[in-house]
Amino acid sequence: GSGVRVKILEAFASGIPVVSTKLGAEGLCADGDGIAEIADRPADFAAAVLRLLGNESAARATARRARAAVEKNWNGADRGPLLAAHYSATLKTKQLSRTPYPLPLELRG
Repeated sequence: GSGVRVKILEAFASGIPVVSTKLGAEGLCADGDGIAEIADRPADFAAAVLRLLGNESAARATARRARAAVEKNWNGADRGPLLAAHYSATLKTKQLSRTPYPLPLELRG
């Protein structure tokens, strides 16, 4: 599941149109949002692939919308500092002593 989601995000970021199952795209996109084709049955999946292959302008438009979604929702430049600040704040609440790891008795002063 999560490995597929990473590949979907990579495809979105690279401008590659995506066809996925609902489970594969869970949390990233939904049927009808215009950033990927969603199909669960094999025949529907194949039809979605053929639609994208047969309509280059629609495939490019889908890929552009997906790229814009990545830039808006999964931009590491924006999210990285927020995540680092969260980790730093969490770490401060978890430290029970002045040193992050207790010193062995022979090293204590």
